[in-house]
Amino acid sequence: KSRCVDCAAKQKASRQKAAARKKAAGVCQNTGCHKPAKPGKTVCVDCAAQATAASKQRYESRKNTGKCAYCSRDAVRNNRCQACLDSLQQAAAKLYEDRKSNNLCSQCGKQPSREGKVLCEECTPKRAAHNKSLWYRRRFAAFEAYGGAICVGCNEDDVDILELDHIDGGGNDHRREIGQSGLYKWLEDNDYPPGFRVLCPTCNKKAHKGKPLPNQ
Repeated sequence: KSRCVDCAAKQKASRQKAAARKKAAGVCQNTGCHKPAKPGKTVCVDCAAQATAASKQRYESRKNTGKCAYCSRDAVRNNRCQACLDSLQQAAAKLYEDRKSNNLCSQCGKQPSREGKVLCEECTPKRAAHNKSLWYRRRFAAFEAYGGAICVGCNEDDVDILELDHIDGGGNDHRREIGQSGLYKWLEDNDYPPGFRVLCPTCNKKAHKGKPLPNQ
């Protein structure tokens, strides 16, 4: 540090006063900028664009080097470190409980939730569409991670019927453990571990019964 505690406090107070004066005058609060601030904002259009560009560049740089996009620690999943993942989960859980206790939609937080539900009338179909889209995205990502959307047993490529098979068995127990609809998310969260393959329903049944597959 180049300043003592007292001088640092004085400088902070001085900057806060200057920022308050600029805000009252509707001027951009960035140091050295005197352009009009965006309506309802504290910075001008140019400074906002520069900040957005710098944020995107920092995000991509950290992402490409395996760092958390938000704090630069080592990332473990979804471009975040474990501390940021935990913090995000805790914040989301708190927001959910706050809205639920106030009978507000857990999605938008504006409209009252339906009786006995956590979503409002408007957000219910939106959430359903989002969940369906997310499920398909994770499903296709899982197929790609295990060789593509084609059955390894017979080369069937009808993506609508393809399935993921637990090569060493135990699929039913695993699904009961993580939930019937949670396999694709589990694979995503665990970086697509070995032990899975893409099969069509017919080949999946043959494999379950110990019968050889056409390509074997």
